[in-house]
Amino acid sequence: MRVNRQLCQLTGYSVGELLGRTVFQETLPEDVSADRTQFDRQLTGEIDCYSVEKRIYRKDGGHFWASVTSSSVRDAGQFLFAVRVQHDITNRKRAEMALAQRMGEQAALFAFSERLQHCTSANQIYAAALDAVTRALDCERASILLLDRAGTMRFVAWRGLSAEYRRAVEGHSPWNRDDVDPHPICVSDVSRADLPDELKQAIVREGIQSAAFIPIMDGGRLSGKFMAYHGAPYSFADTELDVALTLARLLGFSLARLDAETARRVAEKDARQLAAIVESSEDAIVSKDLEGTIQTWNDGAERRFGFKASEVVGRSITLLIPPDRQDEEPRLFWRRSGPVNGSIISRRSASARMGPPSTFR
Repeated sequence: MRVNRQLCQLTGYSVGELLGRTVFQETLPEDVSADRTQFDRQLTGEIDCYSVEKRIYRKDGGHFWASVTSSSVRDAGQFLFAVRVQHDITNRKRAEMALAQRMGEQAALFAFSERLQHCTSANQIYAAALDAVTRALDCERASILLLDRAGTMRFVAWRGLSAEYRRAVEGHSPWNRDDVDPHPICVSDVSRADLPDELKQAIVREGIQSAAFIPIMDGGRLSGKFMAYHGAPYSFADTELDVALTLARLLGFSLARLDAETARRVAEKDARQLAAIVESSEDAIVSKDLEGTIQTWNDGAERRFGFKASEVVGRSITLLIPPDRQDEEPRLFWRRSGPVNGSIISRRSASARMGPPSTFR
């Protein structure tokens, strides 16, 4: 029925263009239902006034957030029309959404950190990382690629990507393996990106319109990347990239920690196996440090020399060498390649309790 100048300024339409339109015609489709439901209640007299927040299209194709208050005008209880007052709340809504996004990002980081404490395999780390990436960057598809021994980027985990796409893009990297301090790279619109035609076609066929490449580092060197994908053109904000880099650092650290833990377990297993071999050997096996101090003494040594381990560990290896041959110790326990810390002695020493020596082997 009537519109004022302020509404024309908000929407970009003239008075003539607005008159005759319904109050829902310029509302974004997702917001129509809530407004219409309340307006129908207002028409029937169930309520006289209501307020709703919704998005309204501008003439230029954009939209703004408005707080709308609709008040009934009645005559003898009969509804005549509604006075609708609209306030532009775009800045407030943007601030609210930015705050909610920051909170979501921090929650994703916290959840990722918590899960990493309980991960005992690479696959568990990958799953936790993909959950964190998709949650923090609000994307449905993501992937993790790591450099293999040949320096080629290989997929190790992914969400929502076809086998055809993975085959087509595997091996691609925006950085060289030896790049120092590689930075994130964002493609906000694949159709306009400067990419090889074959690569671009593979990405477009997958329905990907934008992507972020985030480097994964290990000890200051590039070890891989994770990718976040959107199905529409999208500009990644600096705050999102900061979160992405933090996720990448956590991911790189966790994989490095897992490798170190695996190496430690292998070393411990090897040490246990060696210890078992030493203890079960019939030969006398003795180890010493570079100063010639006995470090270990197995059962074979106890049987052949008569000393218990508690009697010799911590004493000089010269204990086993006759007095007239003490000067031969350096030659006996030194090789061109360096000191030999372990010795297998298959004959008895003159200084041992069980008789004269023959040879050291």
